[in-house]
Amino acid sequence: MAAGLVLAAVLVIQQVEGNVLYPVVVGRSLHLHPTAMLLVLGAGSLVGGVAGALFAVPIGSVAVVTAKYLRRRKHRRDETEAAPSADRAEVLGRSEEHDPDG
Repeated sequence: MAAGLVLAAVLVIQQVEGNVLYPVVVGRSLHLHPTAMLLVLGAGSLVGGVAGALFAVPIGSVAVVTAKYLRRRKHRRDETEAAPSADRAEVLGRSEEHDPDG
């Protein structure tokens, strides 16, 4: 009877740690929402089993950072294309005399 209670307690603690605490703590450090963490972990474990769950969060983090970078880069490119040529150096953060594009 005591072994059954200990087993149940261990299982409950592991589930709470893995499904609640891990996404919240690691999600903050990786700047991912806890729900996104759970979805990435679930998808990784479905696709690759234990190894998929192990690598799912780092791959998901890289995907999020890459998407943010590409979005910022596109936004900057749109700003420079929309700016008149005189203001283009200001948008790029350079002065006219140092502009190699001329």
